[in-house]
Amino acid sequence: MPTCLPYSVISGSVDACTRQRLRQMSLTFALEQGPVRSISRGQTLSSGRVQRIHPLHTDGDAPRSRAAGRGQGQKRFASTQVQLAPAPQSTPSPAEIPIQPGTLTILHKTRSLLPRAFGSNQRKDATLLKSWERLLAGANYHLAKLSAKPIPNLKGPFELEEAECARIFVYSCDEFSGAEDLITALLEDPISTDQVQNEIVRHRWKVRSHGLSGRALLIESGHSVSMDDSGPHLRLRLASPWLDQFPLPIKLVELAPSSRSPSPHSPPSSAHSVVGRVENHLALYSADIPIIVCNPLTTPLESLLKDGRLPCPLHPNTILVFTATTYSPEIYSHIRSSIAHTQFVRAHPEGFSTVAEAEAEELAENTASPKILFVDPSRALDAIQTLRSDLSKRRAVQKFQDDFMGSKVSGVTDTIRGIFSSLSSAKSKGSKQAGTGESTLSRLRKPTVHSVIRGAFNAFRTSLSDEEKEIRAVQAQITALRAKVDQLKAKMQADVLGADDGEGGEKVAAALKSAEKEMIEVMKALTWWKAAWRVDEIGQIVGSAAEKVWCKQLEDQLILHAGRLSAIQKFLNDSTTALLASHSSSSIFHSPVLQNSLSQLASSPSYPITPSTLTGPLYTRLDQLKTYPTTQLHLSAQRMVLTMSGSIAGSAGIGWAAWAGYLSSGILGLAEGGVEVGTAVGVGMLGAVAGTRWAVGKWEKAKRRWWNDWKRVGDGLGRDLKATLENTVDRQVVIVPTKACEALGEMVHKRKEEMDALLNEVDELQLQLDAVEERNA
Repeated sequence: MPTCLPYSVISGSVDACTRQRLRQMSLTFALEQGPVRSISRGQTLSSGRVQRIHPLHTDGDAPRSRAAGRGQGQKRFASTQVQLAPAPQSTPSPAEIPIQPGTLTILHKTRSLLPRAFGSNQRKDATLLKSWERLLAGANYHLAKLSAKPIPNLKGPFELEEAECARIFVYSCDEFSGAEDLITALLEDPISTDQVQNEIVRHRWKVRSHGLSGRALLIESGHSVSMDDSGPHLRLRLASPWLDQFPLPIKLVELAPSSRSPSPHSPPSSAHSVVGRVENHLALYSADIPIIVCNPLTTPLESLLKDGRLPCPLHPNTILVFTATTYSPEIYSHIRSSIAHTQFVRAHPEGFSTVAEAEAEELAENTASPKILFVDPSRALDAIQTLRSDLSKRRAVQKFQDDFMGSKVSGVTDTIRGIFSSLSSAKSKGSKQAGTGESTLSRLRKPTVHSVIRGAFNAFRTSLSDEEKEIRAVQAQITALRAKVDQLKAKMQADVLGADDGEGGEKVAAALKSAEKEMIEVMKALTWWKAAWRVDEIGQIVGSAAEKVWCKQLEDQLILHAGRLSAIQKFLNDSTTALLASHSSSSIFHSPVLQNSLSQLASSPSYPITPSTLTGPLYTRLDQLKTYPTTQLHLSAQRMVLTMSGSIAGSAGIGWAAWAGYLSSGILGLAEGGVEVGTAVGVGMLGAVAGTRWAVGKWEKAKRRWWNDWKRVGDGLGRDLKATLENTVDRQVVIVPTKACEALGEMVHKRKEEMDALLNEVDELQLQLDAVEERNA
């Protein structure tokens, strides 16, 4: 006869479900009394075998067999075919569940804000936008299922047909967190003889041939163990007492760690699983009871909080499990305060917090805190294995009791059971106060819907806060680029033309002065007698001399500065291109239209800076000097020669006529017979001298007019060079960064207005949700 298990050994161990199972098979152990003579409550002895009876049917009710579901004629194995859970509560009809219409209205308005809140990010992170669309659609689906007037033909976005179940999501922070061992310890029956189920439960993520190595695994209660990968998500059905012990059907969704890569043998349908389209940490928002498992050695608390793996705000039913059994009240308090502070900071992103700093401490203390547990799943699995190795030995049972209790895994079950108990208590209280109350499912699901909505609000603020940070970064970039442009403009005048003296620059004045000195020598050489002999070459002589001395040194400097401006232009163009390229395709500041417009500017014929870009006014003013003043000087020289020639010839003719007596009558009234030769010569010479003197005066006057024109052209040259330099800088050197800064500034202004309007709407919706929760409290 096998050795029996002492009731005193197992009566206080493990969780309630396992404790009931072990109590069924406990017999009084006494070495002195020999064979077993007494049987504990719930046991029957037949043919030397202990038959297990359902604990809820010890008063005479017959246990329900799974074989009943397969037909009366099939064989039933009493050793394995047991059901340990009470029958789940029947799902109340929709008409029995009151629902606040305000929640649906807020939910619909929140969904309408998605494109505006994530519109700038939808190219960068389309997954995030789609994830929240699906989360809010799922909340709408489940809320409508609870409504007195369900929406017809409404399909759940997560393809969970059984909306009347409690959804428990288990999230593993990393592959070393111990989440797999925790779920295994919860699901395994320590005294089950179904080795197939035990193996599948232990190695559920390694059974690649069945497609169980995807992103998530949905575990639910069934009559027998089975795996189904034909649907939109992977399912594992098994007969687990743990799943059947709660007042509602349980859907346990085990999320794969982020480091676990999908199996190459996974079917294509696994990509469309219940959480395949939603990031694991976002999927926790849709859980009625989220369980987050963290190994503090591989994922420190600081990393857990900074990485944003915890939903914000936390669901009231969140359970945070640390796979460590050694802790102190100080550690527990530190974890709670750190989580509360992080939640507060995340709920009030920088620049979007309307809460005074003095209220931060109080709000952080009032922030929902998760239920924190410290467990050792590996020790629980070892305990189960120890018990399963030999159920007949008291030492094995004692070892199982010590290890399982030491692992504290039963605390997870107790916490979940406490959540359901609190819901039932609230239901009873509501029924007494109002005469009717919500069902357990409704009270479980409403906080989930509100958590999704508040999570969306926080995601909106976080997204807008990230945009605000990006906007500030862009504004800093714009300011830096404009500072470069302004600095260039401020120093370019002095560098190229010298200090501004009101006439274009001291370098221009110096160049003109130097040219004038050399030109004076040329003009001095053009005396009236030399000009008379080279009258047809005056224009060429003066023009060649002016061209030779016309600001040659200034011209060389302008060509040098044109090369510098070209290099600066390239630098600014590259800086602008780098600024625009720094924004990914998801950013609101990524504008192909702007980039194309700037590319057109840079490729236009007028954009390149050539050596003659700055020297154009030199040539223009020189041509102006040669075209008009020099031509007038040439004509004046010709008129001078003609005047002198005419006066000399006329004077000689008059002297001859006077000597010949032709001028004896008339107005001159000279004496008859003519004048003397000396007199006649004197008259002729006087006329020639007078004519020459008049012609020479005209020539000197023409040269003075030419110098006046030189001065006016020189003054105009300074103004032209200054205007040309400014136009070159504005229209060529800095045109690209200037246009980019203007366009980015308009984008910033427009997006800020949109963000302000969106934040006002979010704040209004949050106030409405607060009012709904107060009415439901």
